[in-house]
Amino acid sequence: MKPIPISLAVLVFTLLTNFAQAQNAINYTFTAFDVPFAGGSNTKAFDITPGGDIVGRFFDANFGGNPRGFLRYRDGSFAPPIDVPVPNTGTVARGVDSGGDMVGKWFDPSGGTHGFFRSAGGGFLLFDVPLPGAIAGTTIANSLSNNGVIVGEYTAPTSISICPVPVPLPHGFVRNADGSFTAIDVPGAVATSAKGVDDSGNIVGAYVTIPASTTTCSPSAIINVHGFVRDAQGNYTTLDFPGATNTLLFRIADSGDITGLYTAAVVTSEILSDNIPPNSPVISFVSFRNGTFTSLNIPYPDSSTRGINPQGDVVGVYTDVHGDHGFLGSR
Repeated sequence: MKPIPISLAVLVFTLLTNFAQAQNAINYTFTAFDVPFAGGSNTKAFDITPGGDIVGRFFDANFGGNPRGFLRYRDGSFAPPIDVPVPNTGTVARGVDSGGDMVGKWFDPSGGTHGFFRSAGGGFLLFDVPLPGAIAGTTIANSLSNNGVIVGEYTAPTSISICPVPVPLPHGFVRNADGSFTAIDVPGAVATSAKGVDDSGNIVGAYVTIPASTTTCSPSAIINVHGFVRDAQGNYTTLDFPGATNTLLFRIADSGDITGLYTAAVVTSEILSDNIPPNSPVISFVSFRNGTFTSLNIPYPDSSTRGINPQGDVVGVYTDVHGDHGFLGSR
């Protein structure tokens, strides 16, 4: 399979957009917001509770900006910035449960990432993935259930047929309520990222395969990305937006609704990062528990959803010339 020419990719993307919009029978009211902290910038929302509280990150004014976590209450007010209680260069709140417990990642002084759990009362538990092959300083906690289960990702050396030596790639993990860890790897995938978990133990995320046309081992190599659902028994199911070339799933609500994004464009490993490349032709969507899909007409540039609650409200980020901004899409 040859890489899709840009003109063809745009044509296919346009057709997919029209197809997706034809399914969009859900009306959302969108509200943009930024943190109110002095010197704060680049607000990014990751998750939302059933009650409407939102967590995410912003950059402070320290030497051009270090990430700090935020909690935005449903009334629009904010709690003080969230910061792990050890020397660090940044804290990112990425997930929140209905009781206000949070998870996320923090950066050590050398730039390595580690996971954290923060109780609603403010107590912190810091942790790293202890699984075989896990590279130190690569743990990221993405989401948690009300049962104390945490999912996320870490980096480990991975053997790929087109690469002469193992390369560091993401792999998913579950931190069980008893503190034990389980690896999450979609069968046949070279990389897996676990992004969300519900109270029934269903996990969603994205996995990567290498198309036959890719023969070079480099960050710019073309990849295929697919969404997955892993049930509580460990069974994996691919879940892609209908007709899309690449799909990422970010969150699953306890209602069974899932949010993510899709694109018909050719992609590289950059799409797996938190920062979707500027001007990328991606569209956010919701996959409802009844099996239907709805694309979201978000009225902001370079936007993507990241979280969803049982009511179907979504949160995410958009980027303009001033940087990142958070948004809430209310049903």
